[in-house]
Amino acid sequence: MTPRSVPAPRMFVTVTPNPSLDRTVALPHLVRGEVHRAQSVRIDPGGKGVNVARALASAGHRTVALMPSGATPGERLAALLEPTDVTTVAVPITEATRVNITLVEPDGVTTKINEPGPRLSADEVEALMDRACALGAGATWLVGCGSLPRASATTSTPSWSGAAAGPACGSPSTPRTRRCTTPSRRPPTS
Repeated sequence: MTPRSVPAPRMFVTVTPNPSLDRTVALPHLVRGEVHRAQSVRIDPGGKGVNVARALASAGHRTVALMPSGATPGERLAALLEPTDVTTVAVPITEATRVNITLVEPDGVTTKINEPGPRLSADEVEALMDRACALGAGATWLVGCGSLPRASATTSTPSWSGAAAGPACGSPSTPRTRRCTTPSRRPPTS
C-alpha cells in the first residue's frame, strides 16, 4: 500500500476592517421618546469578518481573525473571542472600536443602531494591511468582510480588495481572496 500525502489543513484569515462589539437588548416593547427597562442584555463579538471566522471555526477550520482594536470595546471584543477556536490578531488603534446596539421586541421586531466606527490614521491602515499580507502568506484563503472604517482627515481608505491579491503582499503565490462586502450607506466623498 502506497502512503498518500495528507494535504495541509486549510487556514482561513478573515480581515474585519470595522469590527464591533454587538449589544443586544430585549425590551417588552419600544416606544419612541420613552424610558425603557431592558429584560435582558447580551454582548457578542461582531463584524462581518468576525462572524465568518466564528462560523468557519465552528465548522472545524483553522481560522485567524484580523481586526483593528481600540480602547475598552476592542479589548472586550478580543476577550469574547478568546474562548472560541478563533485566533485573534488585533492591530492597536487610537480610537475606540464601535459598539452596535440591537433592540429586540417580543414579537420579533428588531431595531439596529450601528455606529460608524473609528477613524484610522494612515499608520493604522498601513499596519492593518501589513498584518493582512503577513498572515495571508500562510493562509489558504484571505477573506475581507464588512464595512470599511472611516478614513481620517489625513488618509483615504485604500483599495482593500486589490491589496492582498496584488504586489503589495509581495508574492505571486498569494492565497485566494474573497470579499464579503456590505454596500456603503455613506455619502460619496469628493
